[in-house]
Amino acid sequence: MIKVVSLIIAFFLLFIIEPVLENGIQASSQKIILPIGTDRTADYSKWSKKIIGRYGDHRKSYVQGHKHSGIDIQGNLGETVYPIANGTVVKVFREFPNQTIYIKHKVSENTIIFSVYIHVEDIQINIGDRVSEETPIARIFNQEELAAADFGTPPHLHFEIRHNIDDRGEATFKSMTLKELNKYCIDPLIFFKNPTLNF
Repeated sequence: MIKVVSLIIAFFLLFIIEPVLENGIQASSQKIILPIGTDRTADYSKWSKKIIGRYGDHRKSYVQGHKHSGIDIQGNLGETVYPIANGTVVKVFREFPNQTIYIKHKVSENTIIFSVYIHVEDIQINIGDRVSEETPIARIFNQEELAAADFGTPPHLHFEIRHNIDDRGEATFKSMTLKELNKYCIDPLIFFKNPTLNF
């Protein structure tokens, strides 16, 4: 009888409690929301007008002609940036104007992705930190910082979804074709429509 009870407890801990603890909630029910805005529901119809740069667009900065590796979401000066879901901070780059945060997420049983937040200030997290969608991680540039960056754009968050970060971030500014870019990145608009796809 004791062995049977022990087996039941072990099963409960292994298959029920552990998946819940891994990301704070069960991976199959991972909630995905937007990184900025007053309504962060990932409903494209509500925020499509805020996209001022699309995945795969031609870019003149850094390596001339590279493909844009994410989307630029227009925000307000100094607006707080949050993670799109529960996850773990795995990389932080702190050099202006390209300060970057990488967060690892398990969005389904078979899908690990990395969300990336670029052109941010006042980074409030460190590598190894566990975060939720309500954790402030940084903010969009203020007026002075935006002028210093000299992007010629409204205040915005450059946001990426990646299935691979082995390139040390270089795909962001070196990918000359969509084939090269897709090796590391995913179009965030496709991801938001179906975050459990096995990319």
